Amino acid sequence: MRYAEWRYEEKIFAVYTQGQVHIEESVFQFSGRLKVGSDHLSVEVTDLQLQDSGSYSIVADKPGVQLPTKIISLTVYDVSNSGASFSVFSLLSSLMAVSPYLLVSIVLGVKCYRARAKPHEEKRADAVIEDEAC
Repeated sequence: MRYAEWRYEEKIFAVYTQGQVHIEESVFQFSGRLKVGSDHLSVEVTDLQLQDSGSYSIVADKPGVQLPTKIISLTVYDVSNSGASFSVFSLLSSLMAVSPYLLVSIVLGVKCYRARAKPHEEKRADAVIEDEAC
């Protein structure tokens, strides 16, 4: 590799020459958030922010050959303010709060069903009949 440049929305933010990546400080958007890889051929944007969404490209060449331009489209989402987000903890808390009421409702439903037994069901062979003579 002889030369490479990384771009964000057509603004150069890093350049590779003479075996080193040099960060362009003119793109303030990434101030303090660009990290050069240990291979000295990669650049990482850390702590992604909403304004980092957009088109990234890398243009590179080696002696006598222009390599194909690579383009990456990045979309950063803010999940911390999502109205649809919920945690497992809040879901379990809700279930624990509702479960005693659900259990009581089921037990009362079964008791009411048994209390409304039809007359022919009361004379079953396994029915317990109390003797009033005692």
